[in-house]
Amino acid sequence: MSCDAQYLEVNVIEGRDLAPKDRSGTSDPYLILKVEKRKDKTAVVWKTLSPNWNQLFTFPVKDAGTAVLSIVCWDKDVNSSDDFMGQIAIPINEIREKAEMDDWFKLEPHPKKKDFVSGDIHLNLKFREMKHEVSSEDKAEALKKFHTRFPQIPLEENVQEVYHGSLYFSGVPVHGTIYSTNNFVCFYKSFLGKKNKSIIPLANVKSIEKKNSAYIVPNAIEFITLDNAHHFFTGLSHRDRIFDEIFTLWDKIKNPESRSRSGSAETAGNLGNSGNSGNLGSSGNTTPRGSAERKRGSSLIGKITSVIPLHNSPHPVLELSVEFNGKFTDIIVDGTKSVHNAMRTIGESLGIDEEEIDLYDLYYKKKKKLEKSFPIHHYELSNKSVVTLTKPKKRVQLVTDIPALPYKSFEEKYNLSGRSATSDETLLELALHCLYFPVYSQTNPDSGNQISQVLRDALHVPTDIYETIISRVRKHGPTIESSLVDLQFRMYCVNDRVFYTPQNFKNAGDYESWKKRELEQIGVLMKKLIFSDPNFYGNLKIKVVEAKDVKVMDVTGSSDPYVLLSVEDQKAKTKTKKRTLSPVWNEEFEFGVTDPNGGVAIHIFDWDRTKSDDTIARYSQSIQALQLETFTDKWFKSKDGDLHLEFNYSFTHSNYLREWFQVYNNMGTNIKKPDIPVPPHNEFYQRLEKSLFTEISTSDNDGLNEESNWFLEEYSQRFGVGWPFTKIVRLQGLTFMLEPNRSQISDLEEVLTDVTRARSDTPLTIWEENQLAEANEELLVRVGNFLTDMKKLFPKNQPRGVVASLCDILGMIVDTQESGISHLTKFIEAGIHARYVALYPHSKHHNHRDATPDELYDIVLKIQDEIQDDATFAPSFPEIFNYQQVSLQKWMSLLQVDLEHFSEKATFSNTCIEIYLILKKLLEGNSQLEISQNLPKIFAPFLYGWIKSVDLRLKEWIDGACTQSKKTPVSETERYSTSVVDVFGAISQSLREMGALEIRDPFMILQMTEVVCQAAVKYSQRILSDAQASLLKLNSNLKISRSSPEFSFTVSPEICVALNDLSIARIHMDDLTPKVEDELKKCPMGTAAAECNKETFDKCISDTFHQLKTSRDTLQLEVGQGTAQSILAKMMASVHSNSQELSTLIIDYLDDHLSVMSENLSASEFKKTLSEIWESLTLKLKENMFPSGTDDVILMNPSEAENLVKILENLAEYFNAGGSGLNQKFLNERTDLLKKILALYEKSTKFLIDLYTEVTKKPGDVLPIHIEKILSDRSNDKLAKIFLQQIHNPEIRQEQQLLRKQFILTDSEIVVDNYVASCLGKSGKIYLSTSYLLFDGFFGSGPDSDHQIALPLASITAITREGGLVLDKVMVTMKDGEVHTFTSPRNRENMVKEIIDFAKISGNTYLQ
Repeated sequence: MSCDAQYLEVNVIEGRDLAPKDRSGTSDPYLILKVEKRKDKTAVVWKTLSPNWNQLFTFPVKDAGTAVLSIVCWDKDVNSSDDFMGQIAIPINEIREKAEMDDWFKLEPHPKKKDFVSGDIHLNLKFREMKHEVSSEDKAEALKKFHTRFPQIPLEENVQEVYHGSLYFSGVPVHGTIYSTNNFVCFYKSFLGKKNKSIIPLANVKSIEKKNSAYIVPNAIEFITLDNAHHFFTGLSHRDRIFDEIFTLWDKIKNPESRSRSGSAETAGNLGNSGNSGNLGSSGNTTPRGSAERKRGSSLIGKITSVIPLHNSPHPVLELSVEFNGKFTDIIVDGTKSVHNAMRTIGESLGIDEEEIDLYDLYYKKKKKLEKSFPIHHYELSNKSVVTLTKPKKRVQLVTDIPALPYKSFEEKYNLSGRSATSDETLLELALHCLYFPVYSQTNPDSGNQISQVLRDALHVPTDIYETIISRVRKHGPTIESSLVDLQFRMYCVNDRVFYTPQNFKNAGDYESWKKRELEQIGVLMKKLIFSDPNFYGNLKIKVVEAKDVKVMDVTGSSDPYVLLSVEDQKAKTKTKKRTLSPVWNEEFEFGVTDPNGGVAIHIFDWDRTKSDDTIARYSQSIQALQLETFTDKWFKSKDGDLHLEFNYSFTHSNYLREWFQVYNNMGTNIKKPDIPVPPHNEFYQRLEKSLFTEISTSDNDGLNEESNWFLEEYSQRFGVGWPFTKIVRLQGLTFMLEPNRSQISDLEEVLTDVTRARSDTPLTIWEENQLAEANEELLVRVGNFLTDMKKLFPKNQPRGVVASLCDILGMIVDTQESGISHLTKFIEAGIHARYVALYPHSKHHNHRDATPDELYDIVLKIQDEIQDDATFAPSFPEIFNYQQVSLQKWMSLLQVDLEHFSEKATFSNTCIEIYLILKKLLEGNSQLEISQNLPKIFAPFLYGWIKSVDLRLKEWIDGACTQSKKTPVSETERYSTSVVDVFGAISQSLREMGALEIRDPFMILQMTEVVCQAAVKYSQRILSDAQASLLKLNSNLKISRSSPEFSFTVSPEICVALNDLSIARIHMDDLTPKVEDELKKCPMGTAAAECNKETFDKCISDTFHQLKTSRDTLQLEVGQGTAQSILAKMMASVHSNSQELSTLIIDYLDDHLSVMSENLSASEFKKTLSEIWESLTLKLKENMFPSGTDDVILMNPSEAENLVKILENLAEYFNAGGSGLNQKFLNERTDLLKKILALYEKSTKFLIDLYTEVTKKPGDVLPIHIEKILSDRSNDKLAKIFLQQIHNPEIRQEQQLLRKQFILTDSEIVVDNYVASCLGKSGKIYLSTSYLLFDGFFGSGPDSDHQIALPLASITAITREGGLVLDKVMVTMKDGEVHTFTSPRNRENMVKEIIDFAKISGNTYLQ
């Protein structure tokens, strides 16, 4: 929904206790209502102090904040000026806040009037905002526009159709939009700010008629309202369709009971088609409601008594059905008042003037008896009574002599034979005729004397000549004939006008266009004069000649025809011609015509003796069609018969009108030429304008301006001074005297609008074009000065609307829109430049470009205020001109020059940054301005200075935040200290300040990043340093050795808080990083630069996080190692002594020690510290179990190792704390490793040798050393001994290596012994290794020798010995049944034993 318009509904209900102003002790009150520029008034309620109006008014409201409803009560006086009775003023805003007000409002006196005032007015006031949904459909769009343009019309009114055409305003057609609604026909045109609007309520329309424009083109429709106002629409495409649609709407309002409009529309259409007068109305003879019972002219004539009451009517309010001119209108009257009062009400409703209504008669048709009627005061009327209003039957004579004029021509009227046509006396006499006997303007009777005095003084006319002229003017009098003489002479001079000559136009076409327009205007004025004459009458003679082809009506095959003629309320009929279908009458009748817009009704009837006469045919004839010719001979044709009539019509002043038609049809050729010089009316008009406005500009006479306007309008209308000329002359006068006040600027805007319209509608003369150009040139200078100084002339854009008017004026005086924008920009910038210079403190020795930071700060604040004030003017400028943008751009461009100079000389201060921030705020959304792009560059020195100040400020902040008082926890739940909050809060604030500065230089962002990172690192290092010092101080008093079981490493809550701070610092830094990164992303950078800056940024952030982590890990490691050392010392003591008491001591220590940490560390940090303690403990245990040194290392025995494992398992259970402590898997990973290492004590020598061989492949592993220590303790183990010899004796190691190579053995294989023997007849050696029994012959030895045997020890199932002292055999049986026999081995007993022993070591299960 959208609010398209605002309006105020004022229901004037009644009044009470009003002041009596008449001799009778009563008053005739009426109200004049005004809202903004619109006025309206109520009806006059006669002879009462308690009037009852019940009238509704609607006013559009443009500015509800300033508008006021003004109501003035007046007493109507016929013979004197109206009397003031009081006034009421109600602010519209007050009504808007309440939406509706229903109250009695007291009448207040006027401060400058002494009239007695009393009483109250009852008003119902409603403030409405018109809202409706906008649709894409055409009718919905039309409805929106309609209610926006006509807010006074109720919102319930729907647009039926939209047409395009022209409506005449002051004789000039204006093309626009025509809306037809259920109850209104409205016209709207807006051109260059000038609006033409007209609202015609269909209920007030008396007749609608089709018309022709230019006398032959059927494209016009004319509406005549009850007040006899004529509304002439032309240029209508599809005129007949439009007529039918509007006529249907009108007929529904006038005759709601009728089912068909065909008869009335046809009649109205026929009348309209015969008319061809452009601005002469006609009444449509529509069939009245109830015409079957009521025939026109059936009322009898009788005189009315207008002072007798309506005979004690039981109804205080009567609804009467008033028949007038054949139409019925429902009218409500006061039944308790006199007939006189009722007549006034009826006259007002029917549009009859108060002075004329008393001439009418009012009759009552009692009991529907049509044969008699009686004046209404004879009877008591009931509600819904039918009465008839008729004109008096007593007529003026049908032939009235036109009063004899004291002259015979225009020359005699103005005494042009006795003096020059260009003299001051001629000018004065022409002017006085317009003053005292105006024809085209309404005037105050006293205004003529004021203006005549001004003109006499200005023209220096002697008193005696002035009196002579006055006497002659008054002798001529206010006759229509006198004015027609002026128009006739103006027509004669159409080819001899001093100002409007062919040479004074650009081309012949323009001249002909002017001449045609001039003749049309003369015709319009002539008709208006002639037909508005209250003594207008016409004498119509109608001769009924004959008829033919009359319809057969009788059974005899013939008819008895006669003709009935009706003109107004006069009737006449011919004789009856019996038994004929071609009657000849040749009868002549004479009628008086008082309504030039009426018509002749013609009927042919068939006479019948025994029943009512039958209608044969009907015809009609418009009076308008008879006005142009003195004689008309016409056949009326229809299917029921043709009728031949002759018309002879003459009317008042007909010779003037007919002469004009002749001149117009010949377009000014072959007309009378004036025998005298034509007065230079344009020059005279210019002198009159100058004289009057010179007087107006130098006097205090407020009323003279308004009176002068109507006088000059009268002069131009009467003597043909063109509308463009008058407006250009007025423009010159206004330009000359223009002052920067609302009244004059509004007048100027209105005149310029008129000039623009005239220029587009009418060809201008060369003189007018030149004068207009000169006036526009002067205006451009004056308007430019006003706009340049508008801040001083119109502070706060008051009075409202003046600056907007100046902009409109500028738009009308320049050639193009681009030129207007250019000039407007120039004027605004000039004004800002002057205001800018005035901002600086003035001094002889002070250059404003050498301003101090504080001075510049004050200036920038003033500029900010100026720009905000400029915003109040923005609504006054056209939408195409962005005033605020122009204003801001000019202020900033002026300031930029001074800022560049300032930045070169000034040093950094916080004031500079404040200036920068103010300017950034002002420039929001205006990145296209040059200063927006250059501002960071201009302030770059100050921004770098600000970054340095941030660095210093953060360092000072860290020093202050790291004092002892700042290291306590912030709360019981948040165990970190206020120092981390303060430090990172300061860093975050600095980043917010950087964001507000909107720095877009990537190098500045990187520098700021370094400052932030350095601050974070410095803080973490400071916290670490202080914590280390505290740890050292806390544990330095322990004189016990760290390896003693009595050594107990301790931590304080302060150390725990430091750990929390270091952890929280990383979190804060993690939150800050995206903010800095976002600022870096906002910088405009190329791809290469972006990658380089991002790489630098990432490295800086990465290094910072590494250092923060290092600080935390360092402190955590020291806590973990110290705690682990205390636990280890107690563990080792317990292992060596196998003391249960020492084991309990470990748990007690942990309970005390860890409780401090759990109470002061955050949950996450506590777990991390536990993990660090366990890591350190397991590492130290490993070092103790297998020291890294190679000399004098004493290993624990298996019993001690077993005790250590038990203690370690108990500690793991303690650290797990039933699942709430360290993760069991994590604990097991560490304990399992130690258990595996301790299990080496139980492993076989062969296993240890294999493991040794495997781990020696990993450089730096200390396990081989521990394996050597274990093997060296096995002094009785031959394999261990040989293995250690191999390790420490290079020759043995080389020998072993050769054997492994010879038999392709693994590196862990050791040859423990060898024996000389034979096998398969080959002499050789038997070698016993840890896994094989090997044989190699003395000849052909090597890996590929056929004499080599390799028997796996694990696969030997039996070893037997045979033989004696000389030849012994050792037989080795394998798993596969193969037997290998070795002969004469040395030391065979020892050999067999060793083979069996090593076979078992290899996993042999066969040998026992």
